[in-house]
Amino acid sequence: MKYILSTYIIVGSFTCFGQYHAPVNTSTNAAIHFQNRPYGFITSFPPAPQGVDGNFYVHNEWNRADIFMTDSTKLSDLNIKIDLKSNNIEIEYNTAVKLLPVNRVLAVKLTQAGDPEEYINGSTLGGAENVYKNQFLRVLYQDTVMLLCKFYHEIIRGTANPNPALHIGKQDDKIILKKTYVIAKGDAMVASALGKSKFREEMIIVFGKDVKPLLEHINIKKEKDLTELVVKLNESL
Repeated sequence: MKYILSTYIIVGSFTCFGQYHAPVNTSTNAAIHFQNRPYGFITSFPPAPQGVDGNFYVHNEWNRADIFMTDSTKLSDLNIKIDLKSNNIEIEYNTAVKLLPVNRVLAVKLTQAGDPEEYINGSTLGGAENVYKNQFLRVLYQDTVMLLCKFYHEIIRGTANPNPALHIGKQDDKIILKKTYVIAKGDAMVASALGKSKFREEMIIVFGKDVKPLLEHINIKKEKDLTELVVKLNESL
């Protein structure tokens, strides 16, 4: 069963994270308390449909993480999964799975295969036309100019089974995790999903004409190229 996480109390401090700041929480209660409220909430989900290979998680396995909340508290050292389809964090707690909606989260720091990863709620980026509100974005490079990763999924349809009795020729639908990228400076955001021409146009609007030489040999689909671009942009500020 998966339940909505409705209340929590946690020890911890909340410090600067990404492009935003929050006050320190000085709670002295170390327990996390959950309250199940089936009325008015989605309290469970049906099993995944048959004939589909894959899922909508950032990582399929559980990972240890700290969660920074919108009320300035910090949930420490939890087992979590990030569900990109529903934009929930699933928390493993007392043999059950609790759900924490993204709109109550500022950021997540997790460890995956020994490596740290950071995710923020796109709402923290600000801006009246922010299309990433209440969506998880991974922080790839953090400075005055940030490089963020936006995940999305594609479903590749499988082939029909010409011989159901023998299960010959059937291939399941596949869920494929894909990435696009966002360069953010303050409230301004430029997305690689715009396409090369529009990306170039928006970058010049945000960073000025001096950015033109830096864009000449950039492949906006390559994380390495965009990271190098963001490093140079920060050096030029």
